[in-house]
Amino acid sequence: MADKIQTLTWSEPIGVEAVTAAVYAQRAEAPTMPELMSAAEIAEELGVTGQRVHQLRNTRGFRRRWPTFGAVLCGDAAAVRKFDREWSRKPGRPSNVHWEVKFSQPDPANPGKWQDVLVGQQSEAIARHFYADAERVAPQRGYRVVMLLRNGDIVERWDRANNEARLSG
Repeated sequence: MADKIQTLTWSEPIGVEAVTAAVYAQRAEAPTMPELMSAAEIAEELGVTGQRVHQLRNTRGFRRRWPTFGAVLCGDAAAVRKFDREWSRKPGRPSNVHWEVKFSQPDPANPGKWQDVLVGQQSEAIARHFYADAERVAPQRGYRVVMLLRNGDIVERWDRANNEARLSG
């Protein structure tokens, strides 16, 4: 039998399966390609704008699942629905709060002069942690001032002259 199959297919068979006519019909009628969605259909499914769909292309869970054909974004409908179930959405616009830590330290290039160092942070927790570390090492490193800033306004300040942290109203 393998010889007859090989003459029909020009290759050696790797397996043979006998199925009923009903199973064969079911398999023959099953789609061979997944259901695809355009960017507009993805936007409708996720309840967002088309612009947001294209922004989501850069997120970690989105990146691997969405091919583009030319300039058209397409997505496997099952993957879109899975992404929608797993996506932890936060309503509203992202916060525009920017946290920074600023400190004055001796300028190594100009003895007797001070240089300000500004370190931008992504979140309040990270900025507060960095501020606490800078405040702790300030006396040993010769820092003159250490400040925690929220959108440019002083939230906390450590001053070498007073050697204490205090809330700046």
